[in-house]
Amino acid sequence: RWGSTPGTTLATRPWRRGRRKPTRSSPIRSSGTIEDGAKIHGASVHFVDEELDGGEVIARAIVPVHPDDTPEILAARVLGVEHSLYVKALALVASGLVQAKAS
Repeated sequence: RWGSTPGTTLATRPWRRGRRKPTRSSPIRSSGTIEDGAKIHGASVHFVDEELDGGEVIARAIVPVHPDDTPEILAARVLGVEHSLYVKALALVASGLVQAKAS
């Protein structure tokens, strides 16, 4: 367990299209995205549950991969999107518009 009651904590992670689970944000991961020829990367915010990164996704945002991106540039752009997306997801939860499903 990750030290919280399921549905009460939010987490953010980068994601790649075609992957069920989010990926970790780092230049190394972004390097894989670039090397794989992916055109989009992104960020997601999800509820924390018992499984690492297994909770319900609250929000996602797409980050385009530019032809001149380096892994560091892409990772920094994804991180910036994660931060703004977290604020938006937190507002949705705080307003009651989004709630974790009962398990």
